[in-house]
Amino acid sequence: MEYSTIDRDLTQEDYVALAEHQSSTPASFSLEDNVVCYFEGSVTVELLEDGQHSEPKPGKIYILSSHVTLWFPQTSSGVNIPYQKILLHATQKGDHGHQMYLQLEDSPLGSVGGFKASQEPFSELVVSTKPDTLIDTLFAALSTCAALHPDPSDSDNDMGMQPALETHAEELEGDLGEEGVGGWIAHEKIQTDSMDNASLEVILENEVRAGIVRPREGSEELAEKWRRVE
Repeated sequence: MEYSTIDRDLTQEDYVALAEHQSSTPASFSLEDNVVCYFEGSVTVELLEDGQHSEPKPGKIYILSSHVTLWFPQTSSGVNIPYQKILLHATQKGDHGHQMYLQLEDSPLGSVGGFKASQEPFSELVVSTKPDTLIDTLFAALSTCAALHPDPSDSDNDMGMQPALETHAEELEGDLGEEGVGGWIAHEKIQTDSMDNASLEVILENEVRAGIVRPREGSEELAEKWRRVE
């Protein structure tokens, strides 16, 4: 899976709202469905370079069952991020509030959002929301959807089976809102048979939570290099 750039914001024709999908197929959904699990229409995104934060860029983030989309209205550009390219995602509470950290393979933001291109083999970015209490929901949705996309090299996964996320209608909250995106996933209420160990969630000092850690392409070592978000 590779990154792809977009030149328009997503509309309701590009995805299926979770509430709508839940009402029509309440048992589960699979990767064949482009379901939006979470949408946040007001975020800021910063790149980390040598431990320094770039100028914050306003944007939107869509957590879809198939990928993550970042959209930057100021430059009318965005990027679709496959879950296989997310090496690590984590949250931390610090001086800048509660934020989510992403480490991505390669540097997909060099051509979108007005960010500078980087020659590094990976990129680090920080996502902030207002209020910052939304970060927990954002992190939970991303963790859940990322677990639907195991690494091909993971022999513990049955590659002949396409994973499905099982939920229950009464456990999903939210409404359509102004953007028409309904519902989000509460991480602690997900019920699955095959994903019990799919997500690594640990408590570290400074209230850091880490999600799934993936190896970089062509490397057997886990991509555990990440910097504290200060």
